[in-house]
Amino acid sequence: MAAQQMNCPSYPIGFIGACGLVTLSGPMLDWAAWKHLSCLPTLLKLKIDQGCIDPPSLPTQDIVNLSFLNITSLSFRQLFDAADFITVMQHSQFPSLKEFEFEAHFLSSEEAEQLFHALSSCNAYRTLEEITIISYDNDIIGPEYDEFLTPIPHLLCFTQLQTLKLISETFHIYLDNDMLLQAMSSWPHIRTLEIEEFDPPSEVTLRGLFTALGPCPQLHTLQVPIKIATIDIDPDTEPIQHTSLRSLDLEKSKLQIADAESLACIISTWLPCVDQSSVTPRGAPALSTGAPALPMVAPALLEPRRGGTPPALRKTAVWSAVTPPPRPPGPAPGAVTLPLA
Repeated sequence: MAAQQMNCPSYPIGFIGACGLVTLSGPMLDWAAWKHLSCLPTLLKLKIDQGCIDPPSLPTQDIVNLSFLNITSLSFRQLFDAADFITVMQHSQFPSLKEFEFEAHFLSSEEAEQLFHALSSCNAYRTLEEITIISYDNDIIGPEYDEFLTPIPHLLCFTQLQTLKLISETFHIYLDNDMLLQAMSSWPHIRTLEIEEFDPPSEVTLRGLFTALGPCPQLHTLQVPIKIATIDIDPDTEPIQHTSLRSLDLEKSKLQIADAESLACIISTWLPCVDQSSVTPRGAPALSTGAPALPMVAPALLEPRRGGTPPALRKTAVWSAVTPPPRPPGPAPGAVTLPLA
């Protein structure tokens, strides 16, 4: 009977070629193994975990261009040195790819730019639905952390995109109103968009955010850095409600909120179906709002980011249509409260 899944520390090429392999998990491959796998018509899912294992070298003189016609899911995880994995992406085509995951302990800004370019050039623009790229080790932060990368333009070609998660603690991800609107207009099927980074700057305003929501009627979860030093929407303006969004997390780098009462009013009227929305300053309690109008405090701890430094404890205030509990004697240290709309 043909094997459908294999998880092994090494790749017995002769055996792999003799079986109808569907899923393969293991460490990094050399060029001979990559070339062999590209000839397997049954292989659909490939998961490479580097971990602490020294990967085989990929000599420049051995580089070949490859095409994996049927792979739908490609995952690179626990990467301590991303260079060779990016090289593989630069020389491979994945015309059936639907899911792509790239998780590195450290990804320099130069490597990240190369990765985004390689991904946009791997011939998956008709099929790719899920992209997750994570660089989560901020213990090696250097001068490149001051640099801004613009990955979004590289990803506009993926018109079937449903999930995009970009998490970085080693470089800034640039995003502004025009770029967000262009992205949402290019991804009509998008359901989840999460952009998370350490101490995020942002050029996205509330007006830009709500304008960008229009072209994506299926958007369910949104987490982006937001600039709320000034609120550029009049709370008395007739709202254009977006009813598909259920989860909203507006990260910002500064604790100050220009007008908390207006912000709460705008979010609750423009996004009536949001279960929870948070303005999350780095290392501070999360600030949450949501309709209906009566607050009930429910402290919760956020899970630490996988493989990264655990964030400070946060509290989440969840609003529900029940009688609020008695107010505690005083606010928690560092707590920020949004007035009711």
